[in-house]
Amino acid sequence: MEEKEEKLTPELILKMFEKTDKILTEKFAETDKRIEKMFAESKIEADRRTAESEKEWKEIRKQMKEVRKEIDGIGESKGKMAEEMIYNALDKDKTFANVKFDYLRKNVQIQSETYETKTELDILLVNGDTISIIETKYKVEKMI
Repeated sequence: MEEKEEKLTPELILKMFEKTDKILTEKFAETDKRIEKMFAESKIEADRRTAESEKEWKEIRKQMKEVRKEIDGIGESKGKMAEEMIYNALDKDKTFANVKFDYLRKNVQIQSETYETKTELDILLVNGDTISIIETKYKVEKMI
């Protein structure tokens, strides 16, 4: 059998282009749908991971606040311990800087009559002609 070769004519070429165009249009539409589905799935996964990360960060921030409170509490505790140690040392003979005092008090609250301010003196020492105010610190730093 002999195959008959079809002669290429402008009409035949046009039909071939139309057929190819139809096939490509369908394939592009299928590809677009697959890509849209992949993007939708990726967005869902990204949103899930973002929500998970935000939840984890929220928990981390909460834990950091708790640790900060504990550290602040330790610092406050050390400060009170330092105040107590210095007060107890001064209370033995009420002498500071080779001056003998008659009166020793800790945590003395002072309210300004002129201004709306309040302050606390850690340790107050008083005698007939001298007043000593001591602010205690538990942290020692080298001073130049």
